[in-house]
Amino acid sequence: MNESKYSLDEAFNWLVLILSIIAGALSQYPELYPSPPFITPKAGVNIALLRILIFPIIILVLLWLWSLLTKRTDIQVIIKSFSWILAFMVLIEDLVLFLFSSISPYLPGGEGPGALLPILILIFTSPLYLSIILFIRVIRHRLMEIYKEDATFLNRPFESSFLYIWAVFYWVFYYWYFIAMG
Repeated sequence: MNESKYSLDEAFNWLVLILSIIAGALSQYPELYPSPPFITPKAGVNIALLRILIFPIIILVLLWLWSLLTKRTDIQVIIKSFSWILAFMVLIEDLVLFLFSSISPYLPGGEGPGALLPILILIFTSPLYLSIILFIRVIRHRLMEIYKEDATFLNRPFESSFLYIWAVFYWVFYYWYFIAMG
């Protein structure tokens, strides 16, 4: 049982490392991404990209560290669950942004508003539902195996739905407030 716990923790560590490498690589090329119309200087685009790519990883690492340092296993399960959902959100967001940077020159309207609207819908909605689906299908079962007694809330749909609602609120608050509002 401890072996599977450490393998899940190790998988998360590798995911954070991969996300950090992707974020570092993608932040080198701000011209690849669509910038909101209110950000015109090059420095504004760089700061917006850092907010999109780097800050979620910092929050992710702090949450994971908190889950490792807490002694209560029921709190560990909740924080680790939220961390996995957030990690999947960041991964899917990076993949969608990479996809947009790859296909935007070929879309009708080039890099203008005609190409931006469908991609913005993908950017802001796909990480939400895809990360929750990935968590429910893959990680939730592993957490229930590892923390049998303390992961009972993952079996209860009403209680576990609060975790997903919390993730949605985080996504909306972070991405719509901090990034869209500057």
